[in-house]
Amino acid sequence: MKVHEKIRKIRELKNFSQENMAEQLQMSVNGYAKIERGEVGLQMDKLEKIADVLGMDVVDLLTVEKNLVFLNMENRTNSANYYASQEQYVIEIEKLKQQNCYLQAILMEKEKLITWQKQQLDSLNELIRTIGRG
Repeated sequence: MKVHEKIRKIRELKNFSQENMAEQLQMSVNGYAKIERGEVGLQMDKLEKIADVLGMDVVDLLTVEKNLVFLNMENRTNSANYYASQEQYVIEIEKLKQQNCYLQAILMEKEKLITWQKQQLDSLNELIRTIGRG
């Protein structure tokens, strides 16, 4: 995927219009459209501005990857966009697996705490019944 194609695809995934991009880049809509069509060369300063507007690093924008993954999820309240190379996708999966293990360990500790607190409550209730009889 060429840089200008990548710019267009990411802009579309983020639901940005060409007008919005042009405004944020302080240029005409026609001028911006030429960038997306690959009709003009891009200087590094313009690429940095485009990357900034798209919320990404200029290196990621310039990296031409064959195995690019695009994930676009939407619902009524919000939307999420994710784009990554296959390698980045694998790294992200590993991070999520580690986070999942960590959260499961926390959950187990919380369950142990709840069990202990229930035992304490049962003991206190028994103590109250014993005192009430006496």
